[in-house]
Amino acid sequence: MYIGLNPDYQQGQAQIQTAPGEVGIMISSCRAVRDRLILVGLILLTGGQIGCQMDPHVSIDGQNPPTFKLSGPGNSYFFWIVEVGSEEQLASLRPDSPAADPIWKIVPNPDFSDRIADLPSIRYGDIPKGFKQTVPEKGSPPPLKEGIVYSAGGPTYNADSGAAVWFVVHGEKTIEVSWRH
Repeated sequence: MYIGLNPDYQQGQAQIQTAPGEVGIMISSCRAVRDRLILVGLILLTGGQIGCQMDPHVSIDGQNPPTFKLSGPGNSYFFWIVEVGSEEQLASLRPDSPAADPIWKIVPNPDFSDRIADLPSIRYGDIPKGFKQTVPEKGSPPPLKEGIVYSAGGPTYNADSGAAVWFVVHGEKTIEVSWRH
């Protein structure tokens, strides 16, 4: 059996030619088949995108004290800074390790939007409009320490995951770090 163009058919048609006694199939139009395949591909791509959404994200400006910006879908329960460990411990740290107590925690006020897209930039130690500080209960949070890895972010809802960034302080700069396993 072979597939070939038959000069008796219109342009763009193909026929599977077979030996006598075998069943043959004719493809009526290569263009129509191609168009159907493109349509099916577009439907699959679109359908896959409907179920997917971008995860929430925290970016950091690199200054000390740092300013954070949350982006992506969902809503924020709160924003906190947690001391994770030293830079020397970074290789052995795991993102699913139990969280230490936060050194700073702010919570959106109920009468303001907690939607991530609506949240203002958050500078460490400054309480943005629409938030209240819960840790520490009074006063400013402690200064960030050089060489310590921190996690900034928090849990979300109406999103696939929480949002966090790990960073370390070096002088007047903060540098984003990633954990290694």
